[in-house]
Amino acid sequence: LARVVYGRNLHKFGAHCFVDNISKVFCGGGLLSLQKQLVCQITNGEIQDIYNHYEAESLIKTMLPCQKALIVLDNADDVEQLENLGVTRDCLCPGSRIVVTSRDQHVLNSFGLDEIYEVQLLNEDEAHQLFCEKAFNDNIIMSCDEISREYKKLTDLALQYAR
Repeated sequence: LARVVYGRNLHKFGAHCFVDNISKVFCGGGLLSLQKQLVCQITNGEIQDIYNHYEAESLIKTMLPCQKALIVLDNADDVEQLENLGVTRDCLCPGSRIVVTSRDQHVLNSFGLDEIYEVQLLNEDEAHQLFCEKAFNDNIIMSCDEISREYKKLTDLALQYAR
């Protein structure tokens, strides 16, 4: 969903950045890695050499007020990841947007977002269809009638567990 929102709207913004799986980037390379990715994408690769997070934060705070920006931070699982990034409402140009996705509502509430959109669950048929496509074969779309009873039982248990 975050990728679709980003893809459909990036042309409306002078600067844009999509951080896929912010938790993984943060855990793998730390805050500096996350900030480097943000600065690099916002500047279209013009600035890549950043040596500390103070320099990165300074760049972020000087660049973002100059142009309308779309920043998508996908899969945040800790408020610290968002707060330490250096992107605040105060440093954004009017009309800029920050989109944050998380499975943890507490993270979204703590970051102080203006609106929270809760994704609706799939209905039973849609859930079965998606599960079958991903679990059994991406290229073959299987209806639940084509799955043996044993697979159907396992599928039902997996879907019940995952909700």
